[in-house]
Amino acid sequence: MLKLALINGYIDMNCVDPLGRGALSIAIDGENLEMVELLIVMGVETKEALLHSVDVGFVEAAELLLEHEELIHKEGEPYVSPSFESQLCKLKMFQ
Repeated sequence: MLKLALINGYIDMNCVDPLGRGALSIAIDGENLEMVELLIVMGVETKEALLHSVDVGFVEAAELLLEHEELIHKEGEPYVSPSFESQLCKLKMFQ
């Protein structure tokens, strides 16, 4: 039923709450590995989820996101997205 609603455009799995958190970020905050896995399988945008999972110490989610990145990676493209790289630079400035 969820897949049908997604296909028909009834749900936007990449929407965010007023604080800018998406479903994946909320699942990571709650350390809900099953939900993280479901969202990844359903095709939610991962964006900075890897960085967020490392930041909150949710190692299992970080491992899952790394595996996902390895599966979708295209030869010749960088592994790190420009937005991820800019977030990483911001973190390094505060250390």
